[in-house]
Amino acid sequence: MVINAQAAGYPRVGCIRVARMTVTIDLPPEVEAGLEAQAHAEGLALPQYLARLFREQFSVREASCLSPAELATAWRESVKDLPRTPPVSDEAISRDNIYGDRGR
Repeated sequence: MVINAQAAGYPRVGCIRVARMTVTIDLPPEVEAGLEAQAHAEGLALPQYLARLFREQFSVREASCLSPAELATAWRESVKDLPRTPPVSDEAISRDNIYGDRGR
């Protein structure tokens, strides 16, 4: 079966406004039946269920809409539990130490 799911109500991908799109997916019958059952269990028609799945999968891109200060705060929060390690010396990352005789 071929399913047409319109991206209704989702005019943005990240910070970029996009036009409405229709996606045609040719699914094997067993995959379609499984998706139909999941959609029915959540009280949705299959096209709406699939549109929601796509929105959930691609919502990560919305993080790019954060201001520089918000991005910095999010980054600091994500690394706060990482171990503190001393900086690597200039000597350790010199070309000679990385490539040895191969770099000549």
